[in-house]
Amino acid sequence: MVEQYDNKNSGACFKPYNQNDRLILSGKLDIDGIEHRIVCINEETKNGTKVVQVYTKLCTLWNNEKTNDNQPDKGGPLEEKFNKDTPLKISAWRRKDKNGNDYLSLSISEKMQKRTEFDGAYQHMEEKKTPIDDDIPF
Repeated sequence: MVEQYDNKNSGACFKPYNQNDRLILSGKLDIDGIEHRIVCINEETKNGTKVVQVYTKLCTLWNNEKTNDNQPDKGGPLEEKFNKDTPLKISAWRRKDKNGNDYLSLSISEKMQKRTEFDGAYQHMEEKKTPIDDDIPF
């Protein structure tokens, strides 16, 4: 039996197969009271039909300060409208395919909350539920 590759919550971005495809317009579109950022791209399908594709904003990718090669090169939170119950983020790694062409490998995962020392101390205080002694010795 052949194993199926699980590509859930992952993807890749390559250069367009048709180098004539190009961004022609950008703007906003309201759908049921929710504003969407959109772009329009002139494309030619594989059979030669010319079309305009309309895309909506998924996220903004920011450059990451990497401390090792396994960390993503870019990342950013998904737009709120794409999150169901849990905030999600996209991580992107620069890669080269077998022909040496550049592409981005993408992965979606839960957005981790940044923790600080204060967060841990506050949580520890909450767990103890120790009453504060208001008597100030002066």
